Amino acid sequence: MDIHLGMPFKFNRSWLDDSYFNFLVKDTWRCERVNRPSPMAHILDKLDILHGEVKSWKKQKFKTLQQEINDIQSELDALHPLMATNSISKSTWSCIQALELKRKQLLSMEEAT
Repeated sequence: MDIHLGMPFKFNRSWLDDSYFNFLVKDTWRCERVNRPSPMAHILDKLDILHGEVKSWKKQKFKTLQQEINDIQSELDALHPLMATNSISKSTWSCIQALELKRKQLLSMEEAT
C-alpha cells in the first residue's frame, strides 16, 4: 500500500458530469485486485488504486481540454482580421460569439481542475 503524503486530493464536482469518470470509479471500486485481511486496509488499497486511475484520467482528459482551447483560439485569431474591417456577416459574427462563449466555458472548466 502506497500512502500519498504530498498534495491533497482535490475533487472537482464537474467530474461527475463525465460519464467515463463515473464508470472509472465504479469499475475501480468493484475491482478485486487487492485482498487484505483488514477491511480498513482493503479500503485504503482501493482508494490508492482509484487515486492512480483518477490521476491518469485527469491528465488525459484535461490534455484534450487544453488542445480544444488552443484550437478555438487559433480559429478566433484567424477571424480577428475580419473583425477589424467592420464588414462581418451576421453568420461570421455569430460564429465568433459562439467560439468566444465556448472558449470561456472551457477556460472555466480548466480553472476548476
